[in-house]
This record gives sequence, structure tokens and C-alpha cells, in this order.
Amino acid sequence: MQNDFIQWFNDSYKDYLQSFEGNKSKEDYKFIFLSSYIFDVITYDEELDLEFGKKIYEVMKSIQDRTTFDYIEEQNDYKNYILVCNLLNKYELIDWGTSIRGAWFSKSEIETSAGCWEADGTVIYENPVVSIRELIKWLEIEKLEEK
Repeated sequence: MQNDFIQWFNDSYKDYLQSFEGNKSKEDYKFIFLSSYIFDVITYDEELDLEFGKKIYEVMKSIQDRTTFDYIEEQNDYKNYILVCNLLNKYELIDWGTSIRGAWFSKSEIETSAGCWEADGTVIYENPVVSIRELIKWLEIEKLEEK
């Protein structure tokens, strides 16, 4: 994975610790980061951000592993799958041909609309790019990579 993405995450996590008293682990924050920063889901609710981030990850993982039909067997997973696929489609990251249930990734990378900003308004990173496969892998690792 590109080091600028890891650095962007680590900088964001440091800001998070200062802003929100750091009541979530760094591992939980990865899912909050996925929902809030990568996919720009606005909730103003840390618990929802965490829940949504985990669901986005689950759906992306099922698409990557080509296990979507197994994943959607449970009704709540089915609803989450349809919702997340529409979110991914908003960013033109997936295609699904004749059935959304068999979606696949159409691009190999995500360009985020966010960036890491200094207090004086200076952009440190603008549009970090990371592949979906690497993003999923990063979400799964127990210990974060250090630069």
C-alpha cells in the first residue's frame, strides 16, 4: 500500500484522538475512517460511522471474494449489500451487468475526495490513491503498518 495513504490515515487518527478524546481504538477508527473519510458518509455519530464502516468493508470483501450470493442470504446483510453497492456505484467503483447481486469492482483504485489538512489550511495530501484490494487488506491487518 502506498505510504501516503498510511500517513494520511495516521495523521487523521492523531487529529481524531485530539478532537474526540480518543474513545475508539485505532482498529475501530479504521472503519470509521472508511465510512467518514473515504466514502464521505455523514452521520455525526461515531457509533454509526463504525457500524457503517464495518458493513462497507463486509460488502467490499464479499465482492472481492466473489461470495456475494452467500453474503446476502441473511436479510439484513442483503439490505446492507444493496445499500453499499449503491454507495460504491456512486463512486463508479462497481458494475453489475444484469443483477446487482453479482457486482464486481470496475476500477482498481479509489481516489478520495478528502485530504489531510494542516491547521493553517495547507493540504498535506490531496487525493491519496489506494487500490481496493490494498484497502481491504489494510482493514484486515491487526497492527497498522508504520512508515
